Parts: sequence; C-alpha cells; structure tokens
Amino acid sequence: MKDRLNLTEGRITEKLLKLSLPIMGTSFIQMGYNMIDMIWVGKAGSKAVAAVGTAGFFSMACNGIYYDFKSRWRDKSSTKYWCK
Repeated sequence: MKDRLNLTEGRITEKLLKLSLPIMGTSFIQMGYNMIDMIWVGKAGSKAVAAVGTAGFFSMACNGIYYDFKSRWRDKSSTKYWCK
C-alpha cells in the first residue's frame, strides 16, 4: 500500500470524492441488481415485486448498519491500542 490517501493535506473535496466513489459505485451496482430482480419477478404480480423491493431495502439498510458498527468498533479498538 504505497499509494495511500492522505486526508490531511491538499483539497478536501478531491480527497473525499476519491474516497466516496467506490462506495457509491457498489451502492449503484446493488441497486441495479435489485432493479433486475424486480423486472424478472414483475410477471409474477405486484405482491412479488413489492416483496423484492422490500428485501432489497432491508438488504441495503442492514449493510449500512453493519458497516457503521464495524467502523465504530475499529475506531474504538484502535483508540484503546494507541492511546494507552
């Protein structure tokens, strides 16, 4: 990891954009998968489409909650390690 992103130097907008683009890309891919699932299930009826849409929503919500707790745990553990 020779080429690390230093957020403390330079323009913050460029740094945040570089940091957020992969996250936004994976979110768009996940939404695309959900949309394709809804198209495939569309012939089964409106209840099936609603079920797929709801499952996609909960999948994205659970991912968000998971990554939030994961980052909080990582921050707490690194703080305990480095701030003795």
